[in-house]
Amino acid sequence: LMIFLMTSYAIGVEIKRQTAKEWLRLSGGSITLALLGKLCVHTLMFLAVGLGIQGILYGWMGFPLQSGWGAMALAMLLLVLASQALGIFFIALIPILRMGLSLGSLLGMLSFSISGMSVPVSSMIAPVQALAFIFPLRYYYQIGINQALIGAPLAESVPYYIGLLAFPLLPLVTLPRLKRYLTSIDYIA
Repeated sequence: LMIFLMTSYAIGVEIKRQTAKEWLRLSGGSITLALLGKLCVHTLMFLAVGLGIQGILYGWMGFPLQSGWGAMALAMLLLVLASQALGIFFIALIPILRMGLSLGSLLGMLSFSISGMSVPVSSMIAPVQALAFIFPLRYYYQIGINQALIGAPLAESVPYYIGLLAFPLLPLVTLPRLKRYLTSIDYIA
């Protein structure tokens, strides 16, 4: 949830403060470079926090970690990247800061319930079970169950890793739209 929101905010505030053109100019007009430059520090911070939480859970608190640290660290990295990708997608879809943040909040909160944190997905009705897979958290949970709790072979979690890898492709669809908003559209209050 926080990754969705902070990513959407970091981009949306450039639009709101009308500094987006300068931000894009500094990246040589490349929206990809602009996003990488802005979000790489965020990625490292989110990853450090996520790995720290994993350290607390699996190290200090003694939660089961059957397959080792590498599988879960990779899952955390992919979760951070997938969540940032959704944040980019949200603000590109609705490039008004408050609306982009509202969409991120709504879907972020739904992800906790629909991904299986509060109710097992298998107990949900079929359409909601299908919706569970539009949230990165669902894939992370599945990796956590397979790798940390069960200790299943890594091959059983590969589809979930691939699912997390698919989310960063989502903003590619909306990057031209985002660039257009950064360069030519005035902010709508």
